[in-house]
Amino acid sequence: MKKDHLPAGHASRTEKPTNLIARRTFLERTATFLVTAGIAAGGLARAKAAEKYDKVDVAWQNSPKDGQSCANCRFWDGVGGCEIVAGEFAPDDWCAVWVEA
Repeated sequence: MKKDHLPAGHASRTEKPTNLIARRTFLERTATFLVTAGIAAGGLARAKAAEKYDKVDVAWQNSPKDGQSCANCRFWDGVGGCEIVAGEFAPDDWCAVWVEA
C-alpha cells in the first residue's frame, strides 16, 4: 500500500500517531504530579508537627484566664495535648493562642 493510500487514522511507519504521544505525555505528567504531591503532603505533615510553639512563646500559665482554659480551647485534644503548642497541659492551663472551641 502506498503512503497516500493509507486508511484514515493510520500513520506510516515513520510517523508516530499523535494520540499515543499525547496519551503518554499525559500519563507521565500525571504520574509526576502525583508523586510530587505525595512528597509535598508528607513534608507538610512533618513540618506542621515540627512547627509547634513552645510554652514560653505563648505566655503559658497553669491557671485559667478570664474563663479561658485549655479545656475550652479549640486546639485542646482532650487528653493533655495541644495541636499548636508543644508539651503536656492540664485542662485549667491557659496560653495566648487560646481560641474558643
